[in-house]
Amino acid sequence: MGDRRIAAVRAASDAPGTIDIGHAPLIYFEDACAAGGSGGVGRILLTAALQELDETGQVVVRRATVAHLRGNLDAIVSLRDLLTKLEQAMTPRRAEDQIN
Repeated sequence: MGDRRIAAVRAASDAPGTIDIGHAPLIYFEDACAAGGSGGVGRILLTAALQELDETGQVVVRRATVAHLRGNLDAIVSLRDLLTKLEQAMTPRRAEDQIN
């Protein structure tokens, strides 16, 4: 298992300009619910739903903040462009588009 992890880190670090020390967090989110900016820094709030039991034993769902993204304009544009490409790759293609 350790060898696979090292191989994965090496593969990730092969990308130009990338250094991966294996400690980057994995962030799961369900909503980018707020955005804003000031001073040349864009801010995005990422949240996920949590299910918990209240004092009566009923299930309640609440939103929890899982990450705060911060970046300058270049970083925000880069993120947008990458997310657009990801969306295109994940969107099912129509049958008539798949003929070719």
